[in-house]
Amino acid sequence: MLNPGQREAIQMLAIACKLMDDIYIRQMWSKNEEIMKKLEENKEKSEQDNLLYQLSRMYRCPWDPLENNEPLIPYVPSSPHGANFYPEDMTKEEFKQSISTLSKEDKLKAEGVRYLIRRNTNTKQLQLIPYSEAYQDLLSPIANLLEKAAETIGDESLKKFLMLRAESFRTNDYVESELAWLAIKTDSLIEVVCGPYMFYTDKLFGYKSAFVMYIHICDQPSTEKLHLFTNAIATVENQLPIPDKYKNKNLKRSPIIVVNEIYNGGDVALPCLTAYNLPTDYEIEKQAGSKLTLIKNVQEDPEQLKFVSWDAFFIHILLHEVSHSNGPHETVGPNPVLIQSRLQEHHSALEEAKADVTGLFAADYFVNNGQINDISMESFYVTYLANQFRFIRQGQTAHAFGQKLQHNYLLDHGVIEYDNATQKFRVNFDRIRNTVASLTNLIMIIQGDGDKDKAKEAMDSLAVTRSYTETALKRLTNVAFDIPFLLLDRCHSHRIITRINDFD
Repeated sequence: MLNPGQREAIQMLAIACKLMDDIYIRQMWSKNEEIMKKLEENKEKSEQDNLLYQLSRMYRCPWDPLENNEPLIPYVPSSPHGANFYPEDMTKEEFKQSISTLSKEDKLKAEGVRYLIRRNTNTKQLQLIPYSEAYQDLLSPIANLLEKAAETIGDESLKKFLMLRAESFRTNDYVESELAWLAIKTDSLIEVVCGPYMFYTDKLFGYKSAFVMYIHICDQPSTEKLHLFTNAIATVENQLPIPDKYKNKNLKRSPIIVVNEIYNGGDVALPCLTAYNLPTDYEIEKQAGSKLTLIKNVQEDPEQLKFVSWDAFFIHILLHEVSHSNGPHETVGPNPVLIQSRLQEHHSALEEAKADVTGLFAADYFVNNGQINDISMESFYVTYLANQFRFIRQGQTAHAFGQKLQHNYLLDHGVIEYDNATQKFRVNFDRIRNTVASLTNLIMIIQGDGDKDKAKEAMDSLAVTRSYTETALKRLTNVAFDIPFLLLDRCHSHRIITRINDFD
């Protein structure tokens, strides 16, 4: 049961979520705020204008992510690959040439997650702008709201995090607040995530992070059921089908919590996030590990449990998030660098594919060793295949490209079989185990070698929608996409309490 102080804190945090939306809208495109304002002004003119406004607000942009980012409005151009993280007229070659002249420290910032690239109005040269400066007008009030929430939140570990994260928003230094987030007590009733974490919006290089915020109520009974998997990262790492030199030597024990989402903001549109493994800063992960959060109430639909294996779906999501920590995170050999800096725009899709297939590899290990004894591998495999189409439908996202890569690799190796007569897919259970291991090996070797050419080759040949898959997708035309988690009218804080009451 939430006490009055916690309820007051959540109201402050919900207002911060709205401001986080505004930051992400700015991050998406240089003219995004202007377009959103215009759409809001016109929303009462007609039903179509209102629908256009609602869609744009839901997506935080004037492009449809479910239709390959096609513009929702005729006069809007294609979405820029670099979003608003870089000048729209900047080429990859210009960026590479520019950073080649920088000091090692500034080069790390240029390729780092919390610095914008801007063009100097006088010299026309590229320059670095820290997020704390670029978004100061929004981060400052968010920081104030976090501090106000900290005053009444009650939980001392959560209070410490909120205070330190507020300071991070002012200084652009997130180390202490990330460590404080990892130290929040596992029995805390409230879970808060806020910061620049998501890399999917930067399709130019995959360097820059978008802001996101979640407010959750923790589900302690469900969390207790998953204690079995708290040491899963190390167990899976030891079993990986890759040479030892590619294995991650810096793994830490990863706590797992299950939550119910009550509010969100920022980069949270589609696909609906069902879980996350944070922080994304590898240096912090090496030092203190990560925390895996499963969002229960955006996954479970009792009306549809009879059609799919909920348990297989849920556990595979858990193992997917665990697997983000597995395998190489830096290139193997002398002078290691972060894989992301080598694979660039291919990194996010390959990383999602790695987590999916490694999660399936891990499920096989746990089933065969009796640690999972109530779900068959056949159930895991068929649920995994069904889930591929859920993501493949979602256009130009990293998750969609990652699923296409897996889907076509398994088709090419006879693991997924397509029947032209019935236009249906099935799993060849005799072949899938070894092929899952070989795909896990392929992706992790590319990552560990930092081989962008092989990454591009894999993406170009496999991360595509083939004709028979397109035929199958057309048969799903009348099936809903992920249902966006529209929580509240964000303008009316009294409705926040209504939502909170659902979990009291």
